[in-house]
Amino acid sequence: MIPCVENVVMNPVISRRGYLLVLEQGSSHWTRRFVVVRRPYMLFYRSARDAVERSVINLSTAVVEYSADKQVCYL
Repeated sequence: MIPCVENVVMNPVISRRGYLLVLEQGSSHWTRRFVVVRRPYMLFYRSARDAVERSVINLSTAVVEYSADKQVCYL
């Protein structure tokens, strides 16, 4: 087997950064995570001082699904 590997270059410019509430997989509660958007990736950290990327989403292949029962409403 020969794997197919694609090199996608991460932009050094930070488009957006800040805290985001994320629904943890296999859980029903929201967790606050620090997020940095460097096109084409969204990088997740535990806090703003965390040096280790905990999760990465490739935004060029991402699909957004909406669920009304998981929606959080702030007043």
